[in-house]
Amino acid sequence: MNSLPDNVQIIDMPSLFRGMHIMLPSNAFNRFTHVRELICTDLEWTSLPTLPPTLKKLYCFNNRLASLPELPSTLTHLYCHHNALTLLPTLPNTLRELYCSNNLLSTLPELPNTLSELSCSDNRLSLLPELPSTLTVVYCSNNQLPSLPALPAALEKLDCSENPLTLLPELPNALENLHCSKNRLTSLPISLTSTSIVDLNCDQNQLTSLPLLPSTLIE
Repeated sequence: MNSLPDNVQIIDMPSLFRGMHIMLPSNAFNRFTHVRELICTDLEWTSLPTLPPTLKKLYCFNNRLASLPELPSTLTHLYCHHNALTLLPTLPNTLRELYCSNNLLSTLPELPNTLSELSCSDNRLSLLPELPSTLTVVYCSNNQLPSLPALPAALEKLDCSENPLTLLPELPNALENLHCSKNRLTSLPISLTSTSIVDLNCDQNQLTSLPLLPSTLIE
């Protein structure tokens, strides 16, 4: 890292230390005052150094992280899937994409009203927080969710497969993709008829009938 200039904007740790197992001190990034993107994937790290205050995109998936440090107020994209996280820190009000699947999360923090994509599949969640109106994508499959909160009107993609869901909330008109297989559903919402669905997967439930399907459905 000594070869990097102080004003570097992208730090790619796997490229710098390819094939090497390293751990950095907590102040390792302190001298970098212009970093916008930090890539530290596939390093088997159990913790991260203090993050640069200018950071916008953090890629730290495929590690063994049990926690994350405080997130910068500038962060827009957080990709921390495939770790051992049990909690997430407070999310900044600038965040647009959160990918935290394949962890050990039992709860999620409050979601910022800037968020457009949420992927929290393959965790231990039994409850989702209120979903911001800006969300267009929600992936929450393979959790322990008995119900879902109200779905935002802008939502286009929902995957809630492999949960103990017995019913779905009202579906927004903008919805195009719905995967709700392997639940305990006995019916689908009447609002399905008014959606923009082109992809529907509802197998392995307890459905006895279906509402009128929209003409947009192609799968």
